[in-house]
Amino acid sequence: MNALVLSGGNIKGAYQAGTVSTLLQAGYVPEIATGISVGALNAGYLAGLAPAGSSVDWPAVGRKLEMFWREHVTSPKSFVEKRGIPSVLWNLIRKKWKGLLDTEPLVEVVRRELAAADPRKSVIRLRVGAVNILSGDLVYQDNTEPRLIDYILASTAEPVSMPLQVIDGQPYYDGGLRDIAPLKQAIDLGATRVVCALCQTVGVAPVEPHFNRGDAFHLVSRVGAITSNEIVRNDLETFLEINRQLLIDQSQPMLDDKRYIPILVVRPAQPIPFDVENFSSADIVRMIDQGRGDTIREVKAAQADPMHQGHAIARDLRV
Repeated sequence: MNALVLSGGNIKGAYQAGTVSTLLQAGYVPEIATGISVGALNAGYLAGLAPAGSSVDWPAVGRKLEMFWREHVTSPKSFVEKRGIPSVLWNLIRKKWKGLLDTEPLVEVVRRELAAADPRKSVIRLRVGAVNILSGDLVYQDNTEPRLIDYILASTAEPVSMPLQVIDGQPYYDGGLRDIAPLKQAIDLGATRVVCALCQTVGVAPVEPHFNRGDAFHLVSRVGAITSNEIVRNDLETFLEINRQLLIDQSQPMLDDKRYIPILVVRPAQPIPFDVENFSSADIVRMIDQGRGDTIREVKAAQADPMHQGHAIARDLRV
């Protein structure tokens, strides 16, 4: 079964949309989609565009995913509003924290779009994750969950910056607190081939010396970027190392319940420059284009190298 694993990454989800669209146009047909944070949003929207019992035009699905970003994420105010200092202080004093940002614009768009494209009725097996703040557990939900859209919104709720998402009386935050690219979830759903679309570069992209570390919002975003990069690196290295060991000697006891799974990883070759407080439609288009270019590059590299762990996937794609 073909799986798409979509990482978190804030508005760099536009880059991911470019990646997914290019893969679908190249002939990759996902049967499983797992996502965290903005990856949960992209996975949910993708699933909603592929209803069960119908003939799915996958290239058209990819174009619609791109269009979602082009039309709905045009500036910071298109999905969040920064709260004023008096409001933030008042919430602190009352011990009723609602985040540094008001996410009502984002919530409105997501509910409207996912209500029209219902991911619960998809041909794709979907799984998205959010963290229950009380238990500390990373909770994954699938197409059978009646409140799936709420969990997708919870998965996108960045800690501190955004309000908690309360579901059935339980407070949830971004699944990226504990997982960034849900590879294990794809494996558990039966994936036999995995394409992992990351928003993170191989290393942590440095910031300029004049980075405003005194700004709470900037500081929270920077800490999140560093943490997410490390989580992704560890998860991906574990996956790749298991594959390598299976090729060397499948009889190793630690590999008893493991199987070789071809994997193609697409990630930014260069850091994606963006300012979450100051971006435009042109920046979103640039990210989509960068995702497209990096995907073509990675597919061609895997096609040319029979030893590449993604060769079995890439050889069937047309780029």
